[in-house]
Amino acid sequence: SKKYKIKQVVDWNRRFDFMTQHSAQHLISAIALSAPYNMDTHSFKLSSNEEEEEGEDEAIGKGGSITTKPSYVDLVCTKADFVKDVLEIENLVNEKIQENLNMTPRYMDPNDDTSQVRSRLLPDGITGKIRLVEIGSNGSSIDCNTCAGTHVPSLSYLQMIS
Repeated sequence: SKKYKIKQVVDWNRRFDFMTQHSAQHLISAIALSAPYNMDTHSFKLSSNEEEEEGEDEAIGKGGSITTKPSYVDLVCTKADFVKDVLEIENLVNEKIQENLNMTPRYMDPNDDTSQVRSRLLPDGITGKIRLVEIGSNGSSIDCNTCAGTHVPSLSYLQMIS
């Protein structure tokens, strides 16, 4: 059998950019889903500064992709006065960024109690540990979600959202 030497180079600027955008999406989705807003996340897009070929969006799980168009989080709003709620969500998200909450990866067994974990469509028969990302810690967690993506270590890296 042949042996191959593989060299991998990480584009740190691109990775860190996507880490901050993806972490912001988690925070926005968590605040939007909380009472009194109860807005679910329908989809999201990460923005890239690189040239995009026609039809070349990269998939980010269900409902997400990378594009050169502006980043966004698409929330499901059922109220007529949702603009006021979106502005409140923006303010709350920026307050949480100021609090500099941790974003901590954790792992759980598929047989553990998942009632405190937000998740989308885990496959039946999953085995092994499930990766989670938690925003906050020590009993002050504002979200715990299944996710195998890359995230910043704390919300201060986000600086602010608009």
